[in-house]
Amino acid sequence: MKVDSDAEWFIAAGDDVLPDPKVPAEKIAAQCQGYFTKLHYGNEAHHAAEIGPLSTFGVCQPTGDRWQDTPHSRVRYGENRGALIDRVCGSAWYGREYCRRMYGGKGPLFEGYRHMFVDEEAQEVAIRMGVLWQRRDLTQLHQHALRHPEPGKLANAADLVVKAPHAVKWNTSEHWNESRKMFEERKAAGFPGHEPL
Repeated sequence: MKVDSDAEWFIAAGDDVLPDPKVPAEKIAAQCQGYFTKLHYGNEAHHAAEIGPLSTFGVCQPTGDRWQDTPHSRVRYGENRGALIDRVCGSAWYGREYCRRMYGGKGPLFEGYRHMFVDEEAQEVAIRMGVLWQRRDLTQLHQHALRHPEPGKLANAADLVVKAPHAVKWNTSEHWNESRKMFEERKAAGFPGHEPL
């Protein structure tokens, strides 16, 4: 935000996430601006002077990449929450005002996680704030190291060492369990500290 004072939308995603191949970023940003303006002000703003700061108080998560959308996940999470991206803000667009105000002004994400569950808390908090816009019409492909070319299958775990050696130390069951425990405790307590300025 400090580097580009004109930017209104910021994407938090890993280096293995690709932009939507059909919709330019500028168009997605304009759509977000319109959606959140209408959400907060009750109408579409047609002139820049009509757009207030709350027009960027929101989170947009493209969910068109249906990776891990399996019969098992649909039973466990529900028909509309079967893919991994339905359950997390793993490559979300965060509006400037949301970034500026959340977590007492510290940014849109809780800083206590090292790798896992930060995206799940991000979604839960955006839902609590009433500002999550999930968009199945947008696809940001997640080229995860364990992604298998055949839908519904995972690649060999040894592929992680080859394709993403920097991630190996964080992709352990110990780290998963530690992060999950933190997430569940924070969720039970209402995600303390997430409150906006």
